[in-house]
Amino acid sequence: VGSETNDLAKAKKVHEGLKSYGIRYRKYYNSEYHTPQNCLKHANSPGLNCGDTAILTNACMKSAGLDSHIELRCDHEHFFTVIVISGTKYYSDLTWSEGALSQRPWNDTWEHNKCGSKYDLK
Repeated sequence: VGSETNDLAKAKKVHEGLKSYGIRYRKYYNSEYHTPQNCLKHANSPGLNCGDTAILTNACMKSAGLDSHIELRCDHEHFFTVIVISGTKYYSDLTWSEGALSQRPWNDTWEHNKCGSKYDLK
């Protein structure tokens, strides 16, 4: 995030930076890669599911000094990253359609269902 000090601007930079990295979405059950380093290594090929994408995104947000965590959607079928800035929740979800590069905009989640519960994916 360079010398950026505004938390909202930092979060957007992290989201857009990961998006430009070329993360591909791939459907599989549970985490295959478990660590941010392994997730980054496999982000382009063969791709990541929502859980591994959330692990990578959350680690990057935290490394930028942001208050972030992973949430599980209400129906328990999707993970995404939440960043809390001045008491407001913002969303970073880099999943898209099978095999496609992420195009999800900042502060949007899969199917616009933002109801979730804090979940510690390790």
